[in-house]
Amino acid sequence: MKWKTLIVDDEPLARERIRDLLQLESDIEVVGECADGVSALEFIQIQQPDLVFLDIQMPEMSGLETLSLLDPSQTPFVIFVTAYDQYAVQAFEKEALDYLLKPFNEARFKNALDRFRKNAPTDSSQPDSWAIKLKYVLEQIQDSDVPPTIAAKKGDAIVLLDKEEIDWVEAADNYIILHANAEQYFLRSTLSSFQKRYPNGPFLRIHRSLLVNQKKVRELHPLFNGEYTIVLHSGKKLKSSRSYKVTIQQLSGF
Repeated sequence: MKWKTLIVDDEPLARERIRDLLQLESDIEVVGECADGVSALEFIQIQQPDLVFLDIQMPEMSGLETLSLLDPSQTPFVIFVTAYDQYAVQAFEKEALDYLLKPFNEARFKNALDRFRKNAPTDSSQPDSWAIKLKYVLEQIQDSDVPPTIAAKKGDAIVLLDKEEIDWVEAADNYIILHANAEQYFLRSTLSSFQKRYPNGPFLRIHRSLLVNQKKVRELHPLFNGEYTIVLHSGKKLKSSRSYKVTIQQLSGF
């Protein structure tokens, strides 16, 4: 049996290093490589690999965010590849989840693979206890993974934005558009994953394709069937959908 394996890292040299080491393993088949969390999420959902070498710190969508968006039934076995802070590493160790701390040597890499072979389920009916551990770790370190700034693109430039600068966010195919300081910035992500970066706010979903920074809202005007016109301090007007009527009610306090 060969284990279908995916490599996810935004650094080409890091992917090459892992790929070269995996070529020495007769029971491993590298079925793909991804340089970001968005494409990794899509690949895992479609191809369903057995094992993923997953970098944690990636721009736009981290490895932890990628895992949090997967259905538990689609979550593969994961070996984290990280230069992450000690708090997260301690969380991995506590729950016996494996990780490779950059830079790692060949012996440590082989140890991680041996651990995977020992713990990977060989029968689909087996209880996936490691997935429960993974869920716990994601909950424990979710807030620590939020970057202090958002790296978005404007033309050929990369601009660092603070979340408080953003007025509203809209979906645009495989990207989202951040509206801040009367300018537009592009980020390769989804509205759901962007909102999950900030579980404590300030972004609220008011439409399937819109998020609004609740701190930027000045007025709410009810329309029909639970829809609202939302006026921002900038004067921009957004229209909510009735599907998010409860969210608007929470925003207004009524």
